[in-house]
Amino acid sequence: MLKTIRAHKWLSALPLLVLLILMLLFALWAWNSSARTRGWIAARHDVASGRYEVLGCGTPASFYADYARLLRERYGVESRAVTGGVVTRSLFDYANAYNEVSTAAAERKYGHDIFKECQTEAL
Repeated sequence: MLKTIRAHKWLSALPLLVLLILMLLFALWAWNSSARTRGWIAARHDVASGRYEVLGCGTPASFYADYARLLRERYGVESRAVTGGVVTRSLFDYANAYNEVSTAAAERKYGHDIFKECQTEAL
């Protein structure tokens, strides 16, 4: 058996190849599973830096351009579309966690729901 493995060098590399594939699959799983945490951390960093932003997923609503303009002009809050159309679960979780932190911080800073105000006016 050992002689056969030595004769076929690719067989000795097979366990290493399997290990690398398993490590890649684990890394992809870990990256997708950490989306909420990454969004939360990114938003905390941005808010601490004085940067307020909301992330949008999917196809924007018809009033989105006016809504984004009002947020930017009145409050300095940027609105960024992170994807259009197809939204993965990981991206959705990231954007929701980011928005939970950033919208709460903006509402604390300005003392009211600036997002609802701008949305109502944009409609």
